[in-house]
Amino acid sequence: RGLGDVYKRQMGYRHMCRFFCGPLWSHPAVAAYEYVWRLDSDSFVLGPPTTDPFAQLEAANASYGWLHAYADEQMFVTGLWDAVAEWMRAREIDEWRVQRWVPLGRKWEATPMCFATNVFVARRDFFASEGYRSLLEALDAAGGFYLHRWGDACVHMLAVASLLPRSAVLRLVVPSCGWLCLAVRRFHHRQVHLPRREVDHVVQVLLQRRHLELQVHAAPLPCLS
Repeated sequence: RGLGDVYKRQMGYRHMCRFFCGPLWSHPAVAAYEYVWRLDSDSFVLGPPTTDPFAQLEAANASYGWLHAYADEQMFVTGLWDAVAEWMRAREIDEWRVQRWVPLGRKWEATPMCFATNVFVARRDFFASEGYRSLLEALDAAGGFYLHRWGDACVHMLAVASLLPRSAVLRLVVPSCGWLCLAVRRFHHRQVHLPRREVDHVVQVLLQRRHLELQVHAAPLPCLS
């Protein structure tokens, strides 16, 4: 299997996934802040943002802002839906709150949708809330962070969908589509789509970091709806 698969099996990666689900939100370093903006070390902002994502959340009275969604691999969500579904039943939360986020009428169990957490903005108080802490306790009790490498992306999506009204979950919108969909990317993926004007800069960055297997395509990637 590829290096990415090996990387995701390391215990340190599993610690990281749980950290961004739990300990981050009570860490003294963020205690004084209303919002947290995460930008992974393998993600890049290639130009000055043209809008303020914090202002977007504030204006919308939203608690979670995301840029990109995807379906995770089944091998990394083993038992996750069962644990979350049991927790929802105990709290009398209708699973429809989660299922309505999955496209094409599919079920989350078959298409485990995630909000990509390499870039997101969130209100800290949501992750410090009693409802979210109870979900984290249930997931910790199931042991899946370490047994099955549950990722923070799927946990965030399931928590946000089950606990927040849809109006409090915001797809971050930037007038420059180049920043929204193209300028912030995960470069350990094998294929990245970029506008032509960015290609030369990104190639230099990747060569410096020895990401030599990456294929760069000079074509724009459409914004997700």
